[in-house]
Amino acid sequence: MFVDLKMPGMDGFEFLKLYSSLPEAVREKTVMAVLTTSMHAADTARVAQYEGVEYLAKPLTEEKMQKLLQKRFVTV
Repeated sequence: MFVDLKMPGMDGFEFLKLYSSLPEAVREKTVMAVLTTSMHAADTARVAQYEGVEYLAKPLTEEKMQKLLQKRFVTV
């Protein structure tokens, strides 16, 4: 699941707070990534507080997607 930090209605940080309150069994079945234009150190630090959430800068490229999938799904 991709979430942006600047979304209308509910920003990405509000979403991550609600997401983090889900049961661990649900979260471990989900790949969560922040996809944003923000490279501000304060934003990256806030996202880093959420375990297992990746931080990706826009635009999403095939290379970034491949790295994300390789990191999250190890093939045997």
